[in-house]
Amino acid sequence: MKKTRMLGLLLVSFLMFSGCSKDDDDDTQIVTVSGTQWETIYAKFSMTANGSNVVVELKTKAELVEADEYQTAEFRADGTFYVDNASMGTWSQSGNTVTVTNLDNSEYDAVLNGNVIEVELTETYEGMTVSSIYRYGLLN
Repeated sequence: MKKTRMLGLLLVSFLMFSGCSKDDDDDTQIVTVSGTQWETIYAKFSMTANGSNVVVELKTKAELVEADEYQTAEFRADGTFYVDNASMGTWSQSGNTVTVTNLDNSEYDAVLNGNVIEVELTETYEGMTVSSIYRYGLLN
């Protein structure tokens, strides 16, 4: 009887400790972006013109909304890409690199790191170079 009770207690103890796992959503590892939605969580702009450099960082949703840089992006399972519910082109994925092809056939790569996608762009407008970094967090 003592052995049965002791085995029962050991079994209950084992189940209590082995049944628990760390619940930490920050460790989410997205394998594919297919069927996912994302929101802008960070933007940084570095503008260079005539030897001067200006850097602007938007770190909160309120700052992003105020600067009109907040947006939602969706990678649909059919390979289409939408921003704020408007069709923007198509997407493909190889490993942690997501390539977006816009409607004008321009392409850019985004890097998937866990539950964050980062896009780096550099464009030149009338002698001014603008480097942008956008980070998107997973919505669903």
